Amino acid sequence: MLELMTMAVLLVVGLMGGAIIGGVYVLRRKVEPDGWAVVEGWEHPPVGMFSEPRTAKLHIANEIARGNVDAHAYVVRGVVLVREEGDPR
Repeated sequence: MLELMTMAVLLVVGLMGGAIIGGVYVLRRKVEPDGWAVVEGWEHPPVGMFSEPRTAKLHIANEIARGNVDAHAYVVRGVVLVREEGDPR
């Protein structure tokens, strides 16, 4: 009986440790956007690519000020470039 309880405790501790390591791995893999695209919709190509969301929003404001009626439908989306595993960028 003691061996069974010891094995059960070791199994639970091992599962908890694996869950902690898995959680840390998942949290560290959250990728920030590499750039910001101004798009009118998913069916249209990007109107522009920018390094900061503030710059992208400023571009939209400038287009609206110029009288571009379509610019009211523009949205800013984060863009993540495809990377190889282990790429530090």
